Amino acid sequence: SVGRYTTDGGSRENLEKGTIRGDTVYSAVDFTTGDAPWPIFKLQKEFNAPGKSPPLSTEFYTGWLTHWGEKNAKTDADFTAAAL
Repeated sequence: SVGRYTTDGGSRENLEKGTIRGDTVYSAVDFTTGDAPWPIFKLQKEFNAPGKSPPLSTEFYTGWLTHWGEKNAKTDADFTAAAL
């Protein structure tokens, strides 16, 4: 058996648009250091089959990217460490 999952941002709108309903596909979430994870995990549980929703962030963003020509994005290391 091969596990299948979707990953969506931690909001109801993102999960409603990205989740594949049913008990054979797991809905995972992603968020950043500025987000409170437990409310997002609680929401995630609504989109998974009963008993099949361990809290899982498949993408944890600790910073941001810089596009060519933009000012360099900066991430505060202490802020990031506190979020872990």
